[in-house]
Amino acid sequence: MRKIVVSEFVSLDNVMQAPGGAEEDTEGGFTHGGWTWPFWHDDIGAHFFEAMNQSDALLLGRKTWQIHGGAFEPMPAGDPFGDLMNTMPKYVVSTTLATATAWRNSTLIRSNVV
Repeated sequence: MRKIVVSEFVSLDNVMQAPGGAEEDTEGGFTHGGWTWPFWHDDIGAHFFEAMNQSDALLLGRKTWQIHGGAFEPMPAGDPFGDLMNTMPKYVVSTTLATATAWRNSTLIRSNVV
């Protein structure tokens, strides 16, 4: 059995959100998108890249898969992180997606993920 390792961007008051822009994830009236970006630095990027580089697959929910796929799928080859994200196998758990073809190397899990 493989290990599942969770990596999150989380504030001390439990807000979980990637370092995207202010328009990211405004569901439910959330107005603080992009809150992590001012705190980003190269050490975080290097740590995150190393953790991802040691992974052999990603397990994602639909929303995260769609956001990441929208950012990484169109990247041209040659960007180290983009290449890693696009070539790694991805498993997206969703009961609403009809297909996982929008982002290469993705497999849709529609049934109970456990």
